[in-house]
Amino acid sequence: MSPIHSTLDSVSSYLHSLTLLLSWDKKIQSCFEIATKIKRPEQIHLNQSPDSTEWATTIGRKFGDIVSTCISLMEGQSPEGVTDSSITSLSPHSILLNQNQEEFSQSAIKSSNTKLRFGKSEEEPLSDEAQILFRLDATLSFYTSWVVKRTKLWLNNWAIPQFLASSQRDSKLLWQLLKSKESILITRVLLLNNENISIRLSAKQRQLCADDFRDSLNSLRIMPEELLQVVGPICETLSLATLQSCMPSGNHWEGIGPGSGLDPDKPSPYVRIFIGRVIEPVIVASVEFVSPSVQEAVGKQVVNAASEAWLQYILQTKIRFSEWGAVQLLRDFMSLRDWICSETSLAEEARKAILELEILKRCQGVAYLLLRSPGDVLGVGKPSRKTKRISSRNGSRESSPSVSESSIAEDDIPPEMYVSNQQMWLELRRRRKRFQIFPLSFCCRD
Repeated sequence: MSPIHSTLDSVSSYLHSLTLLLSWDKKIQSCFEIATKIKRPEQIHLNQSPDSTEWATTIGRKFGDIVSTCISLMEGQSPEGVTDSSITSLSPHSILLNQNQEEFSQSAIKSSNTKLRFGKSEEEPLSDEAQILFRLDATLSFYTSWVVKRTKLWLNNWAIPQFLASSQRDSKLLWQLLKSKESILITRVLLLNNENISIRLSAKQRQLCADDFRDSLNSLRIMPEELLQVVGPICETLSLATLQSCMPSGNHWEGIGPGSGLDPDKPSPYVRIFIGRVIEPVIVASVEFVSPSVQEAVGKQVVNAASEAWLQYILQTKIRFSEWGAVQLLRDFMSLRDWICSETSLAEEARKAILELEILKRCQGVAYLLLRSPGDVLGVGKPSRKTKRISSRNGSRESSPSVSESSIAEDDIPPEMYVSNQQMWLELRRRRKRFQIFPLSFCCRD
């Protein structure tokens, strides 16, 4: 081949390489613009009950397609083979961009037919790979910061499906996709020590881009777990606000008893409101979008935070309980455990881990403490005398809100022993009124 033909071939290959990169810059920019416009949780399109390998959101799939195509370019595959119509921008010029992308891809494949070796020299593929790694790093950094910023806002609005789908499901799928192709980050030592200074510089540039990309990949890996830690504090705040609006006041708990029309034969109505607003959205969304391990992690956080807020609200408002009020509170606490057992589709491992939370036993212990009188000496067992009095009211075990035999068998430690500030709770038990008989006044004597 003559020098002129060789030069023209090199220039043509370089132009095709540059055209491909520029077209991808436009495509990535279009995806970034779509993501930036998504601010409210209702703007996220969720895929209902996706399979374990499917993206949960449309925007997540767009980023996944961009990353997949960049990896395919690194591996020497045709971008056309992995292009998906779902990547298209919603802007008016998106169709034109896609047509240009296909034309550019076909032209590059015809002229080069190599693994990103658009030119004839050895340093050009390294330079092209460095530019693709740079674009992968920029895409990953943008996606990570976007997810962190948006999902925290959605979590404050308790938009749990959007939070879990973006921060837990799609983020992990994207990380798994990149982790399986981690070999593209390796720069051969032979190239780093090459005698040709152009090849050596291109290899070092590729290595620097690969190192930056590793850092972004690590940030993506730890992001879901870090975001999951934010759920607990927000759940506790929401729980306190919900209880403040729906939990009955102190007079209600002092007036419960026979003849009052408030007999504790079933859970209080506020319990269903509390579970429906705080806990149920999390459990339902976790079953639909995340793995059993994440179901366990987020379920434990939410149940623990909600139960802690429940106890905290009672202490803050200093509600006093009659004996029958304590029975009602015990039944309310136990109804949360019953709901977790029967009203959810959690994975069995996750359900078991949630039911073994110490906070559930502490709530039960608080109720048993309220069934005692101030000054009672706490024994090693639960207040069986009180429970028997409650159970004998209707002559059946079903009428008693006491703990089940199975849960007692699992743990021989009395529930009261899980309560650290026992005396504070004992002081919330309403004392029986004592009537003092005074002698007749001397003026009334004969």
